[in-house]
Amino acid sequence: MKSLCVVLLVIAMGTGLWAMPLGTSARGIIPSEIQQVISVDYRALKNSETAMVMKQQVLPDSMKQFEAALKGVGIDPEKDLEQLTFASYRKGKAGTQVVGLAQGTFPTKAVLKKMALRKIKPTKYRTTDMYPMGNGMLMTFLDEFTLAFGNQGALQGALDARDGMVSTLDANSQMADQMSAVDSAPVWSILDQQGTQNMMRSALGD
Repeated sequence: MKSLCVVLLVIAMGTGLWAMPLGTSARGIIPSEIQQVISVDYRALKNSETAMVMKQQVLPDSMKQFEAALKGVGIDPEKDLEQLTFASYRKGKAGTQVVGLAQGTFPTKAVLKKMALRKIKPTKYRTTDMYPMGNGMLMTFLDEFTLAFGNQGALQGALDARDGMVSTLDANSQMADQMSAVDSAPVWSILDQQGTQNMMRSALGD
């Protein structure tokens, strides 16, 4: 983690590519108590073999697990995915939670049909259907092009933000400003002050 942000910046500068900012549905589900956001634009990276290799080397295990979970429900990250983001946020006594956000052209009907054939039934959180996707994670479609996934607590916390129960990322001006400065890069990451301090302590010691 201590070198991740630096390597992400190197990737972005080295590719010379620009990506689309985080979509409205994805942005609206990230709570304001955000600690870190890491995002990868798959469309931009497909044109850079070096960037794809570095992506595999530097991305944290949580994002790799998210990719594996997507494959488990019939979504191929290399073909169907345009952008994959994960956001870690603080949720009171529950501690830090991580929610994944996938944007792309998904075979939504095929995914739901596959789950029905496997007799996988959703659970309700208010009016939202959440489907199990293995490894203790759940997923839900936010719209035709966006799905959110994570463990139950993380996903429910994100849905609370979307439904107006808690404030969203846009209420955190410091992090929102950081994001607007970098989110056109093919790979980017932002950290809040506490997360940055923890990273520096890890790198340099107290």
